[in-house]
Amino acid sequence: PVPQDIYMLYVVEAGFYFHSVYATLFMDQWRRDSILMIVHHILTNLLIFFSLLSGEIARNKYYMHVCTCAWCWVIKLNFATG
Repeated sequence: PVPQDIYMLYVVEAGFYFHSVYATLFMDQWRRDSILMIVHHILTNLLIFFSLLSGEIARNKYYMHVCTCAWCWVIKLNFATG
C-alpha cells in the first residue's frame, strides 16, 4: 500500500497533468510543439498511474521525472523570455 501523503502527491501531480492537456487543447496559443506537449502530458499521466500501481522502484523513477520536468520548465521560460 502507498502511504497517504505519497498518494496525495500522485493525485495532485495527475491533476496538474490532466489540466495541462486541457490547457494545451483549449486555453493556450497553438504552437509547433503543442501536439508533442499533449503526448508528453498523457504519457506522464500514464507514468504516474503505473508508478502508483507498481511500488517503490517505479516511485523513484517518478520522482526523477518530476525533478527533470522542473528543469525543463526553467529552460522553456529562459527561451520564452529571450
